[in-house]
Amino acid sequence: MTLIKGLLAARSSLQANGRALSVTANNIANSQTTGYKAQRAEFSDLVASSLGSGTKISGVRKLERQGSFQTSGRSLDVALDGSGLFAVQDQSTGERFYSRAGNLEVGADGTVQDQNGFAVLGFPEGGTGAPTALRVDASIQGANQTGSVDVSGNLDAQSPVVAGADLPVSGTSSFADYQSNATLSSTVQVYDSLGAQHDVTTYFYHTGNTPTSTYEFRSVVDGADVGGAAGSPIEVGSGTIEFDSSGQRVDPAPAVDGTLTLPYSNGAEPGSIDVSFDTFTHFANTSTVDALSQDGRGAGSVSGVFFESDGSVVAQLENGETRDIGKLAIAQFENSEGLKPVGNSLFKE
Repeated sequence: MTLIKGLLAARSSLQANGRALSVTANNIANSQTTGYKAQRAEFSDLVASSLGSGTKISGVRKLERQGSFQTSGRSLDVALDGSGLFAVQDQSTGERFYSRAGNLEVGADGTVQDQNGFAVLGFPEGGTGAPTALRVDASIQGANQTGSVDVSGNLDAQSPVVAGADLPVSGTSSFADYQSNATLSSTVQVYDSLGAQHDVTTYFYHTGNTPTSTYEFRSVVDGADVGGAAGSPIEVGSGTIEFDSSGQRVDPAPAVDGTLTLPYSNGAEPGSIDVSFDTFTHFANTSTVDALSQDGRGAGSVSGVFFESDGSVVAQLENGETRDIGKLAIAQFENSEGLKPVGNSLFKE
């Protein structure tokens, strides 16, 4: 009997260590598997009366160690720092799984998906309640209506003074009339509330030199933009600019030199744009525009998706704007070791 028990003990050792070797081999095989959690074999002894009968594998335990972080170069790769798992769902069956694998993508239907094609769950922007599939709508648009325009440059002090009778008349003068006696003209692209672009051209006229050098500006748009005839200029704003004998704006210069009013004809909200020429100078040099800026943005479709450090999902738009899509749902378990591995880097409750 002792010999038999010795043979059985040796046999159990071979079986148990063979299985332990399989666990180690599986860990090595999955060393490059995203989100994989290593396992270890745990041994226990076999006892019969007072003599041992060898050993066995009492269980295979999942090790909940934090993996190392790597830079992947993909904006849709995300890793969890600390405890928790991503929640994903098979949309065809409604079955929910959990994973540490953050190599995500946007599917053809716009849902954020894991490597198995399962929908990643989260909370839509401003949403509450149960997590749902995060979706990136490719038709998301973002537009900022222009509210201010700033222009800087120089108006030539040697430019001729234009008599009042030679200034253009709103409603009857052509674009050529506006241009003919102008010291300088400048065109800026502004945006309405729908993201559509409109050209606003401002003409500057030297109207006097005493007691200060005075310029009158006229801002016009094509009539088609504001309900008028196409090709005809419509004035949307005007004002004056004054310079002292040193070529600088008369102090104090107003914060806003004028407000343009644009009753857009395409269904957008009426535009109200503050214009400032605060940094213009008046030297005996060529009239020029040095810098021009406006705070509007046109509409843009989604060009990319990325994650913030707090789990927020953000869509990058073609126009440079961003839009929050939602936030990843992170599942926490009191006993995460009790989750059942089902393959494909997934676990079930």
